Amino acid sequence: MTTKHSGHGTFLFPPVTISQSGNKNLAKCIPNQRLIELDLNLAKDIRILVTEDGFIAPITKLIASENERLLNIIIATLTTKFTPSRLPSWASDWAEFRYEDGQNFIEVGFAKGGFSIRNQAEFERDDEATFHFWVDMPRISITTTNLKGFLEQAFRFYNNSEYADDLLLIGESWSLSYEGMENASFLYSWMIVEKMIEQTWRKYVESLQRSPNEKDFLKSHNSWYISHMIQALSFAGKLDDDTRESLNKLRKIRNDIVHNRYRVTKEESLDCLNLSTELVYDKLNYGENYLIQHRKLHSELQKS
Repeated sequence: MTTKHSGHGTFLFPPVTISQSGNKNLAKCIPNQRLIELDLNLAKDIRILVTEDGFIAPITKLIASENERLLNIIIATLTTKFTPSRLPSWASDWAEFRYEDGQNFIEVGFAKGGFSIRNQAEFERDDEATFHFWVDMPRISITTTNLKGFLEQAFRFYNNSEYADDLLLIGESWSLSYEGMENASFLYSWMIVEKMIEQTWRKYVESLQRSPNEKDFLKSHNSWYISHMIQALSFAGKLDDDTRESLNKLRKIRNDIVHNRYRVTKEESLDCLNLSTELVYDKLNYGENYLIQHRKLHSELQKS
């Protein structure tokens, strides 16, 4: 007797195609049926199905909120490592699916909470009247090998709640940037950068041969601001000149946003976003031994 599964999933967006070769060609299929291209077991109770037109369907025993978190971690990983996008909204971007073991397709239904552009683009495939719009839609191709790597990396984040929380914040920042909300994106990204500076500073203070009271004073926000931490870490050789200048530039932009209602440019927003993304992945890959070092802003690199 075969096992039947049901749940909620979402399409990758902007539209993609998944195949072993990275071919962008897709054939019309039976309405509401998506052909499976990848079936991956990430853990004992977590299985991820991905269709050729980019529908991600987690088969898990997780409660709804945790299942939503897992999917957003997956989308955030793909957003940061593959193509900029935005995290899905539960109300409109998620669609119900049904799957029976042994089938080579997933049945995908409409989202209950609404019909987003994300879903509308893909469901045009199922109607004779709109199929030609779907065929002409620009799509990004991705190989199953690359996608498997991204999913495995997403699961590394999922297994560490602190790192996952940072990644989800970055995912939200990318979402805001994708929608053109540069100031909001900058501030979300800066929260990550500031947190990493504080963690580097606290780790350095703990390494000093000082009394507990002296260490508490050095770690106090009432006495030591982010600007002080950046300068002190630079004097201690924990930050190189490029990193110090990059962090100070972003810090001043943050202050201008908050105090002077400064409107950041797309380039400034992406500088902070790319830096925060690099820091989150460095922490995942190197743990607490990572350093905020050798960080020159992308715009400065392009001009050099």
